[in-house]
Amino acid sequence: MNARLLNRAATLVVLSLGLLATSAQADGPAPAAAAAPAAPVAAPVPENLTPAQAEGRQLYGVHCIYCHGAGPGRAGTTALARRVGKDRAVLEARDDLDRAYVQYVVRHGLNAMLPLRRTELTDAELGRIVDWLQRPRAAQTASGAKP
Repeated sequence: MNARLLNRAATLVVLSLGLLATSAQADGPAPAAAAAPAAPVAAPVPENLTPAQAEGRQLYGVHCIYCHGAGPGRAGTTALARRVGKDRAVLEARDDLDRAYVQYVVRHGLNAMLPLRRTELTDAELGRIVDWLQRPRAAQTASGAKP
């Protein structure tokens, strides 16, 4: 009998807390401090990029930058630094990437890099990423990356 009473009391407490939370939301907007943080503003696209390069830059930021970006803790950049040297480890800073090789590695994977299926990244999107990586170096300098 005691366990049954405790169970009912716990249920009432949970329901009461739910009602309190619901009525607090109905009283008006949440204070500014509780508002969700604003989304980060994307860096401006350099004017001298083609539309395909600009879209490739955006797609690279979605699909590749986490592993292949500059800075510490990027698994792809770290692996490339060991394999080809630090000066050639950041893909965006290179001007010697072969289109067919990049597409092959993305589709088939290499070492720890898993392949990306066409349902994850279409051939057209992959082509735009390669367009971004193969952009003229003047466009790269304008974007703030090192030549």
